[in-house]
Amino acid sequence: MAFCGFQTGTLPPFDAPGAGLRHGLNQGTAAYAIDDLGEIAGQFQDPSYVFHGFVRYPNGAFTTFDEPDAGAGKNQGTLAWDINLRGTTAGIYIDANNVYHGFIRWPANKFTAVDATGSVFTYVARKPVSPWTAQSPASIMIRAAILTASCVKPMEPSHRLTPLRPEG
Repeated sequence: MAFCGFQTGTLPPFDAPGAGLRHGLNQGTAAYAIDDLGEIAGQFQDPSYVFHGFVRYPNGAFTTFDEPDAGAGKNQGTLAWDINLRGTTAGIYIDANNVYHGFIRWPANKFTAVDATGSVFTYVARKPVSPWTAQSPASIMIRAAILTASCVKPMEPSHRLTPLRPEG
């Protein structure tokens, strides 16, 4: 269950459609980012422990999504970690081989994978962070560039600002 604060000072809880809700199973909904329009990006884990991304709109409506190459096994799937004012989301997806990839999801539900050549995994990141930290937040800059944290060799992380051509 995630919480969202409004000008009224209330924190109404919400669950993404399809979220696993059984107590004590580490399933459910996690909200990671909110833009100035009140749109919230996050991820939920379903009853089969597969991750899915979502955007929750100020009126309470949801869009859920999966990066097309995301795995559908336990602890695989799509995790959305940020949203900008254009409704573009960014995060990671874990494929069927348990490899981590960055992604950008454009508002028209088109995806761009973000991978450094030869990397073992790629995270989109708000600032240079350890790519070993699963809670690393994502950030999409207004001019459609992202910072990626990737690892070509184990224990040798690198960081790069990657400009992206807007799509969608």
